[in-house]
Amino acid sequence: MRTFSFAALLAGVALAAAATGASRVLVAAPALVVAAFGCATLVIALMPKRARACTLASACAGLAFGSALPRSLPIERVVTQAPGGRRAGDLFALLERLDQQPQAVVGRSVAVSGVWTPARADQDASVSRLVMACCAADALDVGFDVAPRGPIHIEAGTEICVSGILSARVQSGELRYRIEQATVERARSASRCTSR
Repeated sequence: MRTFSFAALLAGVALAAAATGASRVLVAAPALVVAAFGCATLVIALMPKRARACTLASACAGLAFGSALPRSLPIERVVTQAPGGRRAGDLFALLERLDQQPQAVVGRSVAVSGVWTPARADQDASVSRLVMACCAADALDVGFDVAPRGPIHIEAGTEICVSGILSARVQSGELRYRIEQATVERARSASRCTSR
């Protein structure tokens, strides 16, 4: 009976997450798929006639728990992508061009938008986007190191446009791409940056 109670709890969480919109930020699957999973799991959990009251109580507990899940991430501008899907945005377009023909991009003028991370003693400044393939737990920053022309006084997490010359270098045994002689400006809108 514990298995059916757990299944009912899981069904309740899935149904509440789909209904409240929490599933949109926690998993890449559409809310309709999450709701269908919840319905199917609840039907299976209610099949045995014994202990239906316990199973229904577990489903209600799951609904309560699922209703309390966050409906937005504290970090904005997360790009979601189902496996095999296509990412959108100028930063991702440049990364894709690098994958296809790096020699056609390295040494050229580029412009990308993303979120700013200032330099630290052990790390270059960077422009990046957060990518979520499956769920919030696997979210990963992807982007480029930035070597600005001069001092930058922009807070971490600010949406920016960066333009400069793309270079490639090996650092600690890892190939890294950096935008050199970079001009860094606050983004005026959510639209893509234009190259110089």
